[in-house]
Amino acid sequence: MILFSLLFSSCLSLPEKNGRSSSGEEKSSAFIESDSSSLAEALMNDCLNSTFVRNYRAESKELPLVMIGEIEKKGKNGLDAEKLKKDFKTEIIKSGAMKIALSESEADFILTGSVDENSLVDIMLLDCEKSAVVWQGQAGGLKNSRK
Repeated sequence: MILFSLLFSSCLSLPEKNGRSSSGEEKSSAFIESDSSSLAEALMNDCLNSTFVRNYRAESKELPLVMIGEIEKKGKNGLDAEKLKKDFKTEIIKSGAMKIALSESEADFILTGSVDENSLVDIMLLDCEKSAVVWQGQAGGLKNSRK
């Protein structure tokens, strides 16, 4: 009977569609990791299809080198900034549209940004040569969480 009650109570705390469990707990780590991957995919797709990046790739004979810079985590909750950086790197490599620079001195661009406690991701692509923001994207947050 004790085993049944433990199993039953653990079922009650599974994540619901809004990302909170029925007991009000925060999103599970598996849910957050899934969000991180989805957000990175969507943001990188938007970035790689931006007018600036398409024009750069059309004019250049080589793929642009991008360095994944700092993703600042604002607050205690929300997505893991290091996981998000890895997801951006994975999406860039999968796309074949850019290459990852190993150092800032080699980079044509730096991808940098922040993630807040509501999992709102705000990133920008910086042109190293011109010291300019050439693309900016934002995704996630509580209002855009998975349903």
